[in-house]
Amino acid sequence: MGQHVPFVTSEQMRRIDELAAKFFGLETVQLMENSGRCIASLARELLGGAEGKVISVLIGKGHNGGDAAVAARFLHNWGAEVHVAVADHPDNIEPLTKVQLGVLRSMYVNIMYSVDFMKADRYIKNSHLIIDGLLGYGVQGDPRNDYATLIHIANNSGRKILSIDIPSGLDPDTGEMRNPCIKAKWTLSMALPKKGFLEKKAMQAVGELWIGDIGLPQEIFTMMELQVGNLFGRKEFTRV
Repeated sequence: MGQHVPFVTSEQMRRIDELAAKFFGLETVQLMENSGRCIASLARELLGGAEGKVISVLIGKGHNGGDAAVAARFLHNWGAEVHVAVADHPDNIEPLTKVQLGVLRSMYVNIMYSVDFMKADRYIKNSHLIIDGLLGYGVQGDPRNDYATLIHIANNSGRKILSIDIPSGLDPDTGEMRNPCIKAKWTLSMALPKKGFLEKKAMQAVGELWIGDIGLPQEIFTMMELQVGNLFGRKEFTRV
């Protein structure tokens, strides 16, 4: 791609998020909106258009799930048949992610929880694309319960998977694949790719690596002493 792209640790990414809020007033909801639209745009490009496509979106309780919910809204608006499977109890879901799910519910998007997973299994197996928004860079240990169930369903579906930021179940720093771990066809990492992606053992989880523009000021990278080129001068996502 001709531009320098540093790979960052989860701790560096947390610091970048902190700086965005503290020094530039960028709220999480703004970054979530930018992330979601970027994901939806890449999904549309990979599919050769959204209209008439069946897309399953897997959502966890955190902000990664919120990004996925925003992507689901855009894809629904662009004419896709979107089905959402949520891997956690509604009471456990982060407030911003809960708001995004509420928007989807108001749009009559199909939202399924664990009691619906037999139905979700059928939708996932008949999808043109699965979007993985289950777990983000801050999660540690093996995925469990409904998270593990949805990862198994996705991996066994034979469908292509687009992971948001990091494949669910992959350690962002070591590249270790937890049990279970999403095996993505594509990973769209937000802002900068994660250090663990450089490990050979991570390749079967990450697949083809892309990075997406979530609107972070270049000044943040300067403050972090990261040399980052103009990565998104042509498009809001680019392949690494």
